[in-house]
Amino acid sequence: MKTVKDVFEAICGFEERVGKFYDSISDEVRGGYGKFFEKLAADEYRHAKIYTRLGEMASENETVILSDEDAEYIKNMFDNSVIGENFDFDKFSKIRDKWQVLDIAERVEREATGYVQDVMGFFPDFAPDEVKILLKEEREHLKMILEKKNQMSSGFLGL
Repeated sequence: MKTVKDVFEAICGFEERVGKFYDSISDEVRGGYGKFFEKLAADEYRHAKIYTRLGEMASENETVILSDEDAEYIKNMFDNSVIGENFDFDKFSKIRDKWQVLDIAERVEREATGYVQDVMGFFPDFAPDEVKILLKEEREHLKMILEKKNQMSSGFLGL
């Protein structure tokens, strides 16, 4: 994973798994949140398409490559992702605990935000407007997840 295109392809795969992650949330958990998880899934699939497009743009500019150190870092990040390539979506779909689902969702969105920030740092001049929009949307997802957790805490504590 050395080129801009390689990084965008890896992030695209991650975003598709995030969409599948939200799609696989059990009906029991999903029921209390209306269209919340459906919106997140749709956004993540849209992000994957954006990263695909950015990867195609990047293939025209293969002069931008990562250092060996940065390539190793980003590879390790993807290899150790919360929802890596071996994530068991079937097992996850059986989770009925809202706290557990929101905790995993929080970790996923923190990871997604980190990937966008990494892209901004690695390739500051590559599609900066699109990447800023992606960062804003990922941060909004994280904010929404944290708000759901806060609402649950307040309700649990009777506040």
